[in-house]
Amino acid sequence: MRNFWGLSKAFFLESFRNRFSFFFNILLPMVFFLLFGLVFSESTDYLFAYYSDTDISIKGVRYTNKDLLIKSKNNYHAVAIIENNKVIVFKNSDGYAVDSWINGIKIELERKINNVTQIINVKSEKVDSFFFSNIEYIFTGTLALSIMSIGMFGAINLFSKSRNNGTIRKFKTLPLSPHTFVFSFSFSQFLISFISILLIRAISIFLFSFDIRENLFMILISIVSSSLGMIGFGVILSILFPKTASSVAQFLYTIFIFFSGIYFPIDFLPPFLKSISFFTPVKYVVEMFKYSYGIKEINHGSFLIYSLIMSILGFFLLSFGGKILFFKEE
Repeated sequence: MRNFWGLSKAFFLESFRNRFSFFFNILLPMVFFLLFGLVFSESTDYLFAYYSDTDISIKGVRYTNKDLLIKSKNNYHAVAIIENNKVIVFKNSDGYAVDSWINGIKIELERKINNVTQIINVKSEKVDSFFFSNIEYIFTGTLALSIMSIGMFGAINLFSKSRNNGTIRKFKTLPLSPHTFVFSFSFSQFLISFISILLIRAISIFLFSFDIRENLFMILISIVSSSLGMIGFGVILSILFPKTASSVAQFLYTIFIFFSGIYFPIDFLPPFLKSISFFTPVKYVVEMFKYSYGIKEINHGSFLIYSLIMSILGFFLLSFGGKILFFKEE
């Protein structure tokens, strides 16, 4: 157990001392989030619609047919039905803009009936849809990008460097098993993943005033399972391509960004390219994080299946990779 904690600490510190790992694991995802966030968040227009039985001046598309509006509610961030001085709101998105719009309806109605002391009650209903803003898409995509970077580049840098400088050969002189070696490294990468995600979340709060639903338990499952999967993937790349693993990873990095739905929907791709996305593991990491943050592109069963497969494959690849690495040094 002492070996595990000692190695985990050493791997954790090495990830910050190594400029290559620090850039790809921490800095690059933050730079991408800042870049895409600043470019696209300003262009995000919240879409609202409402039906009212009285003449009222509020922002949004006014419907004269209540039933038609209800059928079309998934096309808007929020929809309001205003009848008999009562308001029912269907929310497809959370955030300051939506809350401000709802408060605006209350204020406008109170002005309209200022001779009445009745309090305006607003009933909100969350719509189970997957309508979300640009910044929400960029945020969840950046989290997946961070996990991918930490997994592939962190593992490749560590195992390639350990093989080349003889570190693994030195470890073999100690009472240390391959499993302790690879899983202490994995634990250190879990910690780095948490740090990276916290930094990205801090940027989203303080720079973009970004408010989103969070399920901390689901987020934890997403981090652990996707980290296991991507770290195991990085270990296998370092074994299959001992001399060119970094170049292969950089190529795959580019492929995954464009074909995994990180910064734009897969639906934007031509039909013959969409099939590629199903073979990119990062696609499923993106979907897991979206589900964890209330953006339900998948259901609960799919989330559990993805996380289970990622965990099992990651565990197997790490175990197999550790044995291969130590075996090659014999």
